[in-house]
Amino acid sequence: MENNHELALSEIKQLLQSNNQIETLKAMKAIGSKGEQAIPILRETIRSNDDLSLKTIAVVVVGEIGKGAISAVPDLITQLKGTDEQLRMAASLSLVRIGKGSISHLKDTLLQTEDENTLFWCSWALALIDASELSKESISILMHKEKHTDNIIEKTASQEALAKVIGNTLK
Repeated sequence: MENNHELALSEIKQLLQSNNQIETLKAMKAIGSKGEQAIPILRETIRSNDDLSLKTIAVVVVGEIGKGAISAVPDLITQLKGTDEQLRMAASLSLVRIGKGSISHLKDTLLQTEDENTLFWCSWALALIDASELSKESISILMHKEKHTDNIIEKTASQEALAKVIGNTLK
């Protein structure tokens, strides 16, 4: 049975290297169905693939695996620090789906970066995982973004996170 699993993962890895996007999407779906066993292939895709669409799909699939994908958190944090908006959003959502195992990495990133977008998406993710973990600075970041962005996704995300903060204070 182990050999069948290794063979399937080998075939999926070959599909990931294909230039055919439909084959690649099928491969990602197959990988996601493997759960935690797929994490090494997904992490490799996130780290080394230059195709932003494929990288984003891999990030989303990691999030769908959930708590079992905790080993991929450092790779997601790296994408959260990147410049592609879609990839940052996908990474932050996947961190939320992984849950509490992401908290220490998010807090470390908040302390180590000055990039406004990274600070915002880290604060958003942290608020959705556990709003009690947010610092006053993170709450200020969310409030500032809500007031000063023209991006409807960022505005809605900041409002969602701030609602979590308010809900947490009412407990």
